[in-house]
Amino acid sequence: MNYITIDGPAGSGKSSVASELARKICFYHLNTGAIYRAVALLWIRSGMPNFSKDFIYSIEKIRFYMKDDTIFMNDLPIGDEIRTLEVGKVVSKVAEVSEIREIVTRKCREIVRGKQFVVEGRDIGTIVLPDA
Repeated sequence: MNYITIDGPAGSGKSSVASELARKICFYHLNTGAIYRAVALLWIRSGMPNFSKDFIYSIEKIRFYMKDDTIFMNDLPIGDEIRTLEVGKVVSKVAEVSEIREIVTRKCREIVRGKQFVVEGRDIGTIVLPDA
């Protein structure tokens, strides 16, 4: 298994570089921010005012996986609905919750296990895949 990680500030071109690199070397591409955005969308849809234990437990039960270049969440493809302004406003709040970060870190490791990936995102080379 081979991983290449790309980290950097927002708007620095990580996604473009990661996508093109993965295409050129025939690796999968994972944008971990998409998983945080999916969790943010779930929180918005839940209507919960905060990140309750029940909400965090529900995230633990979600199955994330990749098929081709699409991330799936419980057999549903994650699409453009995670790219809305509403999701963008709360995704950083979601990513600050330590329990959610631990779960997303675990889920990302599960997605890439045994495959070749270019992975971009928060803490990707230091916390999520430090051996990349």
